[in-house]
Amino acid sequence: MDRHLDFSFTDLPTRHQTFHVRSLANRPSAFISLTIEDGYLRFDIRHNNDKTVSLKLKEKCNDGQTYSASIVMTYENRYQIYKLGIDGNETNQALAQELLLPSAVFRIRQAVHFVGGVSPTLNTTSINVNKKSFLGFLDTKNQFDNESISTGVTQKAGELQLHKAWFNGNGSLRLSTELEPSRTSQRLNMISFILRPLNANAAILDVENFGTVTLSNRLLQINLNNGEHYLANKTMPLNINDYNIVSLIFKSDMISLTINEEDENIYRSKTDNLFEGDVIKLVVGSTDGFYSLYGGISDITINNENIVFTSKTVTEFSNVEMGREAPFIRQGITLKGLTIPTNINVTNSMQNTQGCATSANYVTHPTAVSFGDQPDSYMKIKTQFWKKDFKLEFEFRTLDPNGLLFMSTGSGSTNQYKFLELKDGLLTFHIKGKRKIPKNWPVTFPMKVADGVWHTLKFVKKGKKLQMWLDGKERKSVRFPKSAVRNEFFLGNVPREYTLNTELKERIYPFRGCINNLKINEETILPGAKTNDVVYSNIRQCFPQIEEGAYFGGDAYAVYREDFRINKILDLSFDFRTAEQNGILLTVSNEGNYPALSVELQNGAVVMTIDLGNGIQSNVTNNLDSDFALCNNLWHNVSAMYSSSELTVNVDGIRKSWVQSEVNSVMDEIDAPLYIGGLPDNAAIGTLKIRENFKGCMKNLKIENNLKPWSAMEKLNSVLLNSCPVAPSTRS
Repeated sequence: MDRHLDFSFTDLPTRHQTFHVRSLANRPSAFISLTIEDGYLRFDIRHNNDKTVSLKLKEKCNDGQTYSASIVMTYENRYQIYKLGIDGNETNQALAQELLLPSAVFRIRQAVHFVGGVSPTLNTTSINVNKKSFLGFLDTKNQFDNESISTGVTQKAGELQLHKAWFNGNGSLRLSTELEPSRTSQRLNMISFILRPLNANAAILDVENFGTVTLSNRLLQINLNNGEHYLANKTMPLNINDYNIVSLIFKSDMISLTINEEDENIYRSKTDNLFEGDVIKLVVGSTDGFYSLYGGISDITINNENIVFTSKTVTEFSNVEMGREAPFIRQGITLKGLTIPTNINVTNSMQNTQGCATSANYVTHPTAVSFGDQPDSYMKIKTQFWKKDFKLEFEFRTLDPNGLLFMSTGSGSTNQYKFLELKDGLLTFHIKGKRKIPKNWPVTFPMKVADGVWHTLKFVKKGKKLQMWLDGKERKSVRFPKSAVRNEFFLGNVPREYTLNTELKERIYPFRGCINNLKINEETILPGAKTNDVVYSNIRQCFPQIEEGAYFGGDAYAVYREDFRINKILDLSFDFRTAEQNGILLTVSNEGNYPALSVELQNGAVVMTIDLGNGIQSNVTNNLDSDFALCNNLWHNVSAMYSSSELTVNVDGIRKSWVQSEVNSVMDEIDAPLYIGGLPDNAAIGTLKIRENFKGCMKNLKIENNLKPWSAMEKLNSVLLNSCPVAPSTRS
């Protein structure tokens, strides 16, 4: 007795169902199915006696080509023989046999058949195969009956063409296509796409022999292979978990950027042609040094020609769902009875449930040094370079809009100085001498630079003229006035005991960021090497790439306030990312461990616990229904509230609450330090169940609706301010 099933299909996606048969006899859990799993054709069967057989082909078939698949089941001499093949290729087939009683043989004619997917009303709890609907062309050569019902099926012919793809944070898609002629001097003059990102830092496009387009703190970043680097204006951030229409037009002197109908012209520092050739090759969703994309991209267009995903344009892909995207949860809709505020990131609730992200051992930059994580952070160099013609150059990076980059001052009470500062994100060079300051001083550079990316500064004095360059773009030269300063050159700040007049003391704000490649008259000043001419205090090495947020390395903590008190209601919120399941987020407790309140990561869940001081502890736990949802090293939002009647913890828009009584509560007697991210050894443990300090990044900390910068904390211990390291992505 033979049973044959034959199909022809054309496919690009990786996991879905092509054919399913569910028994309607006495064993409703019996079934046969033909699916595609990670690109491989797979056959599964469960017989009426619960025996199961699985066959899987060795070669992938999700490349957009047309394949003919066949399943042959033969029952003879109490043996069921199974054969799965494709295109009649004997080298790519799978065989199996099973000893069965006749009563256990699966009866195809006594079953209901589903092709391309299953009905949403079908109970599939006992069917342990992939049930995602098929995406592609499917031709069944046998008609089962004349009473079929179709849903979401259309008649089409020709080549399979897809326009979108979904990335789960570890995938990449390689494309190759002929470049359409350009009407401008630039061979590649336009790139556009629609992006729905779920992470704020991500690779988007890596164009071979051209450059990359990435996301940095939701801002579009363009890194060209010729050394040009540009970041979109902070007023044009991309929307997370929403559709963003992006267009870049490349000209000889500028890049015209459009994001969601907002325009910006970025003037180029170079004017060379950016691309040569007739074939363009690009990688979507992955590039070295950036997180892989977590989200969807569609309608990629180059030189006004839409790149359709076909067997001709797609050269390779891994961990990408072609032609698909995740369900869209629009912010502001009601979810589980809770209205999600528009400022909450719901993007990371679709999480990996298999384990935490790999704990990153972040490397440091080999030559760059960081200033400002501790008080009295500076570098002092003995030098007389100001007195003659000079060349001064260095690189810097910061997210703080204010800070002193360098300074030299006159001796004693003389009010003469030279210093470069960041003020509201702009660089300004000040000079004051005995004579009246020329009319074009101080000198301010027009481009804002507090964006977390590296910038290059160069100053060259020849005679009475000073030339200046920022990121390779020269500013108009100015006359360099005389100013008698000491043979001391400070970077980042000046020492606490340093003598300054009142005017300068009020203007100085410590630089919080990194400096690299400092050269004075072509001589490199090596960081970290104390000599007779170089002295430094409270500096450290930098991470290669950063994003907004404070970094806690597992031994760090901050004191929000030494005498923190809790009134009838306490509201708090913050964002965090980590690859750990456990860690102290915040805690406050009187001596004796009560009354107390804490928020911690405990076995992968956010747990808020209170001890009212009356012998009663209450807590509420929120883990997004997974032990690993919050340790994927992506950003998550937490908002929590304590009141006399309720505890509430809201994680990524999902709320969990606990109703409790405040009988005999003495919570208003709390008068103790509020710790963030960890505890010193001698502090009261309060309601904490763990003593592990938090390891990861935190930002946007609000207590009682007060957004307090990390630099304003009453105490910091090993916390790296605005230095949240970005882990390099791993190519698949």
